[in-house]
Amino acid sequence: MGLKPGAVIRGHYQIIRELGKGGFGVTYLVKDIDKLDKAAPVVIKQIKIPKHNEEGEARENNYLNNLEREAHTLSRLNHDRIPQFLGRFKEENYFYIIQEYIEGHDLRKELGSGTILDEPEAREMLRGILEILDFVHQRQIIHRDIKPGNLIRRKRDRQLILIDFGAVKEIATRHTTSAGTVMTKVIGTPGYMPAEQLSGNPQFNSDIYAVGIIILQAITGLSAQEISELPRDEECNIIWENLTSGISKKFKQIVSKTICYYHPNRYSSVQEILKDLDKLKVNKTFKRRLASTHVIVSPRKIIKEKNKTNRLFYQIRIAIASLSSVYLSWVFYQNWNNINILSIFAPSCSHQLQDNISCGEEILDPQSLGSIRNLGAKYYQKKDYQAALNYFRDSWQKERRDAETLIYLNNTLLETIKADYYTVMIAVPLSSQAGLKVNNSRVGQDFLRGIAQAQTEINLNLLQSNKVTKQTLPGQDFLTARSIDKNNRKGLKIVIVDDGNNQEQAKKAATAIANKPKILGVVGHYTSEMTLATVDIYKQANLAQISFGTTTKELTIYPRSNFFRVVYSNPEEAEAIVNFLAKIDSKEQKVAGFYNPRSEYSNYFWIEIRDMLKQKGIEVVKVFDIAHPQFSPKFALKQIEKLNANTLVLLPDGQVTNSLANAIDVIKNDNGKSMILGANPLANPKIEKIETSQPLKLIAASIWHPLSNSDRQFVKNADQLWENTIHGGSAVAYDAMVALVEAIKLQNNPTRQGTLAQLATPEFSAQGATGEIKFNTPKNGDRLEFMPTMIELVPCNNDDRYYCFLPLKD
Repeated sequence: MGLKPGAVIRGHYQIIRELGKGGFGVTYLVKDIDKLDKAAPVVIKQIKIPKHNEEGEARENNYLNNLEREAHTLSRLNHDRIPQFLGRFKEENYFYIIQEYIEGHDLRKELGSGTILDEPEAREMLRGILEILDFVHQRQIIHRDIKPGNLIRRKRDRQLILIDFGAVKEIATRHTTSAGTVMTKVIGTPGYMPAEQLSGNPQFNSDIYAVGIIILQAITGLSAQEISELPRDEECNIIWENLTSGISKKFKQIVSKTICYYHPNRYSSVQEILKDLDKLKVNKTFKRRLASTHVIVSPRKIIKEKNKTNRLFYQIRIAIASLSSVYLSWVFYQNWNNINILSIFAPSCSHQLQDNISCGEEILDPQSLGSIRNLGAKYYQKKDYQAALNYFRDSWQKERRDAETLIYLNNTLLETIKADYYTVMIAVPLSSQAGLKVNNSRVGQDFLRGIAQAQTEINLNLLQSNKVTKQTLPGQDFLTARSIDKNNRKGLKIVIVDDGNNQEQAKKAATAIANKPKILGVVGHYTSEMTLATVDIYKQANLAQISFGTTTKELTIYPRSNFFRVVYSNPEEAEAIVNFLAKIDSKEQKVAGFYNPRSEYSNYFWIEIRDMLKQKGIEVVKVFDIAHPQFSPKFALKQIEKLNANTLVLLPDGQVTNSLANAIDVIKNDNGKSMILGANPLANPKIEKIETSQPLKLIAASIWHPLSNSDRQFVKNADQLWENTIHGGSAVAYDAMVALVEAIKLQNNPTRQGTLAQLATPEFSAQGATGEIKFNTPKNGDRLEFMPTMIELVPCNNDDRYYCFLPLKD
């Protein structure tokens, strides 16, 4: 609820005004009307306690206990430069924390409007923040949201005060899904959060990184956003030292060490920084020079108007930089065909091995064998692109038509001809976790075929438009060329990420990608679990993410502004399956369900089906955890037989666990006795190869089928390119790439933010292999007017020994 001035909380706290609002709650300035009129106002934070509902969110049993614990933690922070904790209480569905009100202004007023600090004052500001932070860290607390807005310059003595700790925010933005999974927002502010905090693993020196960014703002005059866009070195550290004047080398070294990209390279404690500060020589000059005539009093003395000479020097530097930029742009325009413009900036690929990221320097699919192709990767890693190109071409022609190879062939061609290009990322599962019975390679390759086909169409257009007659690409005699820019001068480079269907692996790669500024967007991930693990990392980096496989309802209920999908969501899947089942006499149907309650995809899917079956009057007699380590298909089927169940609903996850392997075993052991229903994970070649003595009755709600009503030219081109029948994953991955390319093409000077904005426009549309692509923006990123294709497992060529999936006949 939003409280207006004059409203009263708990009978005696009267609202003066609202101070702030966020995902964690609302903060108010209030006065206690039971006390004297001259009593100091206080701050009250109002935090809503979530209620259980049927949309997937549930009140945590220990929610209030967590808030009480964190309130107690705040009460232990007895420091003159931290707002005093005054109490807490619960009223109706809200939890309230009462704290001291600090009169003053925050550091945003001191660091904006062209303000640049001299080194002595920058040191003083750094020391002032660190002294508070040292007290906080000694009590084993990570603040997690240090930024100028959370540092108040107290009016009465000009001291800096640290406010707004992130622990309460985390609890206040936490919800528990119906699967029991705890979901929280990443706490922090873009620009001030280091990589490990973005990935949900904050360290004590994550706070140190934020302090370093504030000091960098102070001595350069840049905003946090502008700092994040500065070039980086090979270790991803920000290159900034040449942007300042009058700053000593040793102080620059201190600032640089506070903001190292990798937290092990950063200062490990506040005490280390303070010791290094103590070693610096004392400079008695202590003036802050401001661009405006406004006078601010520092902790030591009054600060006067900025020195005009220094301001003129700063303006000259900006002018020179601008002229240099214009000159370079002119040179690039004149010589664009001979200069790879993107290569002079931070590279989209580091050529580092075994990081699960590759542009061609490493083969990521462990199941894809080819000695010629491996040589191509070896020479790509050495940046001998002509040799790499030759080997990748030979591999395509002589070894096999491998999608990963075709992507690397495209990438290498762009480097060989020194073309200008845009870069996007594709995330697929290729490797598998130890103990996984069904490997991810086939699934990943299926998606990569659609990506590689879309990329090849774009780079063919580049070759044709610019008449690079000596260069060729597979499919140039039948593929339809597609443009990614209005002038037909750009190509498309693709960075492949193998997420391995492992959340830690996915988050690590996503964090690395988020810090590669030339990557304009992300296509992927496949499973809901991997998407939920990475979507907020991409969001913080303004990266649009288009998934070709994530169907969890979680992202419909709790949408992310950067997330879109070219597939349907759980309710559409469930509706297709239940509607088919309802066509059969419901009185005869007794259903047993198999699902993974710890999977966001599988759990939400089962909840939707369960509720729809209940509405149709169809009985569910038994439910099994198909991902449980002790799951036994034979034991489960014996129980089902005793209960006279005749319909099995199999909902394995997307190969995050062994649930798919268990589902295959259920189908084998059932031996055609039951009607089996499921979704896209069952559309797997391993199921087509199941051998049973009785014909199988298996129906699945699939993403797409090449014989369904779709773009026949796409199917024809794909069959010719791969010399093999493609599956639904190839079509929707192609569509995801088509949508991302269209968003890039609509911009004159494409950026991450611009790409995201185009996709979020309600009028956005693109034509893909599966039809028109439109998203349900601004409500969420769900695809509009796209439903599953029902497929059935039938004997191939009337031979009961072999099965294949075909669209279900009406």
